[in-house]
Amino acid sequence: SDPYVIIIGLMFLVVLVYLWSRKNTATNRRRHQRSFRDEYYQKKKEKEKEKKEN
Repeated sequence: SDPYVIIIGLMFLVVLVYLWSRKNTATNRRRHQRSFRDEYYQKKKEKEKEKKEN
């Protein structure tokens, strides 16, 4: 087949994988910045606030 088609296809795949890995890296970074303890206390405060309102 035409070598240009193969080259363009490979370039497309490289760009696709690059963008996907950037998205995953950003997601993982957000996940690691989150701390379980802080979220636990945040949810606890919200539950206490709901109990006071009811």
